[in-house]
Amino acid sequence: MQIKSLFKKDIFRSINGLVKAHQLDDRSVWQELDEFVITRELDRHFRNGREWGSGHAN
Repeated sequence: MQIKSLFKKDIFRSINGLVKAHQLDDRSVWQELDEFVITRELDRHFRNGREWGSGHAN
């Protein structure tokens, strides 16, 4: 068994290391959304109803 067979996605696919705010083409946006990972910290913020960057609950 090869390691690459353990993954759902092609491990040799091109991954954009940095997406800039002006990159609004469908390919860039969908790749970012598809690769996005919710960290524990983000999950806590979402569950607590916090606004982005506010640092306090609403």
